[in-house]
Amino acid sequence: MASNKALLLALTGSLWLAGCSSQPTSEGGRSDVPMWVEQVPQRSGFAYGVGSMEVYGDPVQAQQRAADLARADLVSQLKVTISGDFENQVTERSGTGRETEIERVVRQQVRSQIKPVELDEVHISEQYSGQYNGRQYAYALAELDRSAAAARLRQRMADVEQQLQPLVASAPTGSRMQQLQRLLPAMPLFEQRQQLAEQLAFVSTSRRSEPLPTDLQHLQERIQTLIGQLQVAVVARDRDAEKLETAVIQALTQQGLRVQSQGADLTFELEADISGRYKNQSHYVFADCQVRIVDGNGRVLSVFSERAKGVSGVYDMARQSAAQRLADAMSDAFAASLISLLD
Repeated sequence: MASNKALLLALTGSLWLAGCSSQPTSEGGRSDVPMWVEQVPQRSGFAYGVGSMEVYGDPVQAQQRAADLARADLVSQLKVTISGDFENQVTERSGTGRETEIERVVRQQVRSQIKPVELDEVHISEQYSGQYNGRQYAYALAELDRSAAAARLRQRMADVEQQLQPLVASAPTGSRMQQLQRLLPAMPLFEQRQQLAEQLAFVSTSRRSEPLPTDLQHLQERIQTLIGQLQVAVVARDRDAEKLETAVIQALTQQGLRVQSQGADLTFELEADISGRYKNQSHYVFADCQVRIVDGNGRVLSVFSERAKGVSGVYDMARQSAAQRLADAMSDAFAASLISLLD
């Protein structure tokens, strides 16, 4: 559900400024003041937002700011009408909640590289400038044709689904990593489709999206299965790394990685320098680590450094906490290494 909440935050943008868009009316209820300045319009199949900004200097800048606030206000009008089961309607993940932590990390990293979907149909339909209490204000009315937006989003979803079709029928062979590498190009497309589905549910008057077709669900499950089946090894290259090895393996296993000593698809080569101090009845453990991720052919996919810190009243617990933080960084690097195979 985090991805849906992150999307709504991205959509609302500067929504905290929407309080500025509560519109002061012109003095004396002048007849030349547009009705939309005082009351947001209501029209079936459309969404509206009104923004206002006091003119301090450049009136053009004030009008542009009022337009930005009008767009934010429009999104807020959509947001408040979202039903309680909105997140369930846009959730498209197959596997009925079986997604592991490492699969989630991979998916999030893929999504972070995708350009957010924009509501292209939102436009400023009217503008007005008037006075209130002796001050000049700029006003703007944003309008969204929800039917037109929904139609465009459905067409874009269909285009993405068409791009996925060649991979549906593919049957890659070879090692687990080779099979996954052949199917990985589907992941950005799945995330694009997911974003479009979330936007569709957001703007659609029915508050519903289009379910992922069955054949694409199966392709998605194949990719998830391959990621879940990948085996990694952890190799400690020095004495301090050996002190972290067991805790790191345990943490990686909890995240959904299969840790094996033989036949690994990827190997984490770990070097560490552990230091610590005791202060205020607590142990502080610092692990300065360097990690290399190597594939089955000995090719280095990634090298990174991490300073992991653990704090506890018990030294071993502090060291284990540092190992957990190191494992988190390793899982992020693991995900990034898979994504690098897309290039």
